[in-house]
Amino acid sequence: MLMEARSLRVTRVAFASADVPPAFDGLRIAFVSDIHYGSFVSRARVRQTVDRVNALHPDLIILGGDYIYRKQSGSDIGPVFAELARLRAPLGVYGVLGNHDVALLEVNVAPVMKAAGIHELYDDGVWLRRGGDRIRLGGLSDTLPDSPLPPQVLGDATPEDFVLLVSHSPDVTESLGGTPVDLVLAGHTHGGQITAFGLWSPFVPSRYGNKYRAGMVASGPVPVYVTTGVGTIIVPLRFFARPEVVLLTLRRT
Repeated sequence: MLMEARSLRVTRVAFASADVPPAFDGLRIAFVSDIHYGSFVSRARVRQTVDRVNALHPDLIILGGDYIYRKQSGSDIGPVFAELARLRAPLGVYGVLGNHDVALLEVNVAPVMKAAGIHELYDDGVWLRRGGDRIRLGGLSDTLPDSPLPPQVLGDATPEDFVLLVSHSPDVTESLGGTPVDLVLAGHTHGGQITAFGLWSPFVPSRYGNKYRAGMVASGPVPVYVTTGVGTIIVPLRFFARPEVVLLTLRRT
């Protein structure tokens, strides 16, 4: 279990939609969440994760929050963002905050993220443009699941646009019915961290239990990919919930 917690893999996922515009067909997105730098994840492990992501040569990099673990001051979070500053992608690096970042930091992390070249999406969104086409990338703070989407997240997106939403917790997916969101990327659950052979976990930090434990979930109002994340909490162990970097490829149908 200790070895598994340190055995980072690359999980390759394809997502097809008629809303993906031609110029974004084949777009490669690296998604990383729940690094939890601190007690169980060293700066060297963060560096290895960054190197693994850069070696994939993604077009876009998205970070799902929980960069830290324990309560830390501004000087303590410097090393993790110094490593994340080395991430490179033509369309940029974007990130949201997780519950650990919001609850445990004694400083405003936004300037630190900005200095590291990470565009923070705090209840906001941007249009990504390529070859005359566009897709909408929106990001949520660690929002309560029943909260409505802030209007600036979607902007002027229509049902014909491809809309990718990043939320630290997957629970927000349940409130997205009737919105133009096509896909959600989320973390927070660690894949259950300690599971019954990858089938079930006694503790998943979601009000919907094992439904949003890990992987692609298409049974909710909107499809969501829930990553198992990189780091751990409580104990530095994983069992059939191997840490991962996700490489998502968009396909036009």
